[in-house]
Amino acid sequence: NIWIITAWSDWRYGASFSTRALVQSYPVLAFPFIALVEQIDKTKLRLGFYALGVYLTGLNLFQTWQYNTGVLHYRDMNPKYYSHIYLNATPTALDMSLLDTEEYLYHPEGFKERMLFEQEKELTIDLPRDSIGTIWQGVPTDVAAISHQDQWLKITAEILPKKGYYGAQLTCTAKQEDGSKKRSVRLNHPLAETGQVNQYAFYFKLPSVGQLQDIRLTLQSPSTFQGVIKSCEVVLLL
Repeated sequence: NIWIITAWSDWRYGASFSTRALVQSYPVLAFPFIALVEQIDKTKLRLGFYALGVYLTGLNLFQTWQYNTGVLHYRDMNPKYYSHIYLNATPTALDMSLLDTEEYLYHPEGFKERMLFEQEKELTIDLPRDSIGTIWQGVPTDVAAISHQDQWLKITAEILPKKGYYGAQLTCTAKQEDGSKKRSVRLNHPLAETGQVNQYAFYFKLPSVGQLQDIRLTLQSPSTFQGVIKSCEVVLLL
């Protein structure tokens, strides 16, 4: 029954919490479930079974709240993001970044920090449709020369979007002779709202092989974008 119902191009059947097409199966499945409960109630497993039931009920209610607030995303969930919001009532901007990038530095305390860029004043952004605005560009020579150890960037920003909020992305790109690496995070993450200052943060692992030629932090949008970057920092972790 589950296989047949989920064998569909959109297994969620729309932006729903879980698979709503299975609801019609609940009355039929209730009978074997009751039989299972009766059998377990006669064994030593009943306390663990009821404890599991209480836990799963609480989890379901908590995740329903997360879904209603947008933290449990209606479409773009993935295992790493889910692991960071699991029973987490106060997810951070770094947690939100995992909707779009799999890169995450779990133990930054083991790295040395060096500020590469710190915005000194507010930056007004007014971009035409399908255009890119550069926030910061550059690569220190000593950073470009190091290729034998892990190097990470931690990018944080406070942005006030006014127009063109949906679809807009904050992007970091590292260029080398033989190619480039790019990571982007959405501006309309679940904790963000248009018309207010929102927090953004994400990690970017620099390529460990080859000479870096350029690091660039940009903002782009498929539609006309207007907003203000209140603050922005790019920190090197090495």
